[in-house]
Amino acid sequence: MEYVLRPYQEDAAAKVIRGVREGMQYPGESVTTLSAPTGAGKTIIAAAAIEELLGTDPGLVVLWVSMMPTLNQQTADKFERASDFL
Repeated sequence: MEYVLRPYQEDAAAKVIRGVREGMQYPGESVTTLSAPTGAGKTIIAAAAIEELLGTDPGLVVLWVSMMPTLNQQTADKFERASDFL
């Protein structure tokens, strides 16, 4: 992993993980979002959360959606740098 999460990023990743797990436990009753200012590290936070979730539930499927192919490629590149697992 190229990045070390800052404390606020660790907290945000933990909240995302809790939200996703709650949503899996009670389908249709929970929505999980990640919102932060530009430059706060949303992609890195998401990568950390996804890595943890996939590490504990290898059957989990993550769908990443955006409207721009260039953004998809940027995200994929950052995920690759952010995680040895993804």
